Amino acid sequence: MGSLEWVFYCGVQEKPESLELVHADQVLRKVPRLRGFPQGQNTVVGVVATNAYLNKTQLTKVAQMAHDGLARTIIPAHTQYDGDTIFAISCGDMSDVETSVVGALAAEAVAHAVIRAVKKAKKLPGLPAAEDITR
Repeated sequence: MGSLEWVFYCGVQEKPESLELVHADQVLRKVPRLRGFPQGQNTVVGVVATNAYLNKTQLTKVAQMAHDGLARTIIPAHTQYDGDTIFAISCGDMSDVETSVVGALAAEAVAHAVIRAVKKAKKLPGLPAAEDITR
């Protein structure tokens, strides 16, 4: 895993029929109310697995920190219209590991996973994929 490639892969379509994108944060500054977010249709669910031996409390912290990866790559993240959830599991026996380091690495892994998912996604009717967008 290297540094994140901070490139604009997706955003808000300038017009419904357009392949031109506008940064979501720019649009958010101009609207008094979010519209077009049907409840439950904008959810990200993921699992972060580690080979570190962590207890339930430590895994909860790793899952919390992993959410930072969503906030680094999705605008807006954690809205009242979604149910973004990251689970953390321990699959190993590596002991004496700093939970905060695992959590920080989990956040980076989640950010990479979101970017990879966007790059690999295929278009749906009326909804273009990253490969279709004009940059």
